[in-house]
Amino acid sequence: MTPAYVLEYLRTPRGKASRRGSLHHLSPIELVVALQRELVHRTGLNTAEVADVVLGVASQSGEQGANLARTATLLAGWPSTVPGMTVNRFC
Repeated sequence: MTPAYVLEYLRTPRGKASRRGSLHHLSPIELVVALQRELVHRTGLNTAEVADVVLGVASQSGEQGANLARTATLLAGWPSTVPGMTVNRFC
């Protein structure tokens, strides 16, 4: 079995909670791309060595209905060889 390593964890803010919120204009994909870029910035991660991106999304519908993990990984400039999956545990 291959070991899993957690280098850092980040969480996006709730961008759509209120129209008065400072991040209401950002889409979920923009928030995740920013998260992935910050992860690289904080850790110096070599994204070519990432085996998988697993992203938790509480509500997979509307703008969050696609595979945000895979799409954001590509838009963040990570190699196309890095897969991504989105999970929801209805916490």
